[in-house]
Amino acid sequence: MNPKILLTKCVIALMIMCLSAPVIAADKIKNCSEKEDKTALENANRFITEHLDNFLATSASFLATKYKDKMKKKWPKTTLKCSKRDKYCERRDFQAFQGSSNTIKYCTEVFDLSWAELCTTVGLTVHELGHVANIPIHARHDHADLYAKTISSGKADLVWRLEKEMKSYCWETINTGSSPSVAPVSSGEIGTKCKKNSDCNSKKCQGKGAVRECVCADNDDCDGSARCKKRLGKNYCIAKGTGPGDFCKKNRDCDIGVCQKKSCVCKTDKDCKSFYSNISDIRCVNRVGKNFCQETKQDAGESCHKNSDCTGNLKCKKKACSS
Repeated sequence: MNPKILLTKCVIALMIMCLSAPVIAADKIKNCSEKEDKTALENANRFITEHLDNFLATSASFLATKYKDKMKKKWPKTTLKCSKRDKYCERRDFQAFQGSSNTIKYCTEVFDLSWAELCTTVGLTVHELGHVANIPIHARHDHADLYAKTISSGKADLVWRLEKEMKSYCWETINTGSSPSVAPVSSGEIGTKCKKNSDCNSKKCQGKGAVRECVCADNDDCDGSARCKKRLGKNYCIAKGTGPGDFCKKNRDCDIGVCQKKSCVCKTDKDCKSFYSNISDIRCVNRVGKNFCQETKQDAGESCHKNSDCTGNLKCKKKACSS
């Protein structure tokens, strides 16, 4: 083969590889003094960059389309920073937290990046990306024991659900060697690309530039368990919430409880006992801002809002049961 032709083919092949490979921006990862920490974040960044779109399409059906779009938009602009001696980390004992609007900080004194498994770091990162995208959280979001560990379904909080589902997605991808796939979508269905209204079964094409897609025009365009939320930017289908923490706009979006500040919350003690069937001692705390479910008969150090939430002779002091 002519050497010039061979060289040209090699150059073209290299260009294709560069275009298809995920790019790690020079300023994407910062402040990591340990090489192992930086490598761990690079690996997490690479996995999320490769899989975020597919994860949201296959494993995040509980999330409204506008938040999926926001996560996709925010991720390339999000900076990952190691934070070894951060006062916020020390005070709150967080593994990671949202810094500035587009920054995720990892508390390396609490969360050892160099030893953490890839899927754990990936799940934690997507959790914080949920905060970056301003996804609604439950009023008791920071009470991890109640809203993450003790609820096997992981349905209590949208951002906690993101972390749990991404970890499962990551493990499945690594263990099987392939990612979950979404059923092919026919042209004209909701979510497919479009240029004009007539391209869509719903006769509604919305968005800007290359991100225009078919959206719902009314409730009949959504699944039976969802309704169409109409807005100027891009309509989307809202699935009915199963209970506390699920995204909502109106009370009718919640199968259990009521809608407050874009999240389904409890209205009565019965709502809490219905959703948290594995917790017998639990009540609904009714607040002006946002209701939430509170476990009762709590031991020393556990959360509370009044003395009756604590077991025995313990008292509720500064929202924690103590003697």
